[in-house]
Amino acid sequence: MRYNYRYRLNPTDELHEQLAWTVDTCRQVSNHFLHRLNRENGTSAYSEQSVLPDLKNW
Repeated sequence: MRYNYRYRLNPTDELHEQLAWTVDTCRQVSNHFLHRLNRENGTSAYSEQSVLPDLKNW
């Protein structure tokens, strides 16, 4: 039988804000590319992945 481990993180207020910002940014990027894949013709997952390195400098 396999067990799943649970970990608890008790971040400081500063770290909590930074983690919230990171999660929000990842959510926005993910939703943006899902929207582009679903709405625009001629896009593929590979072509969208090639844009990601440019966004890292953003």
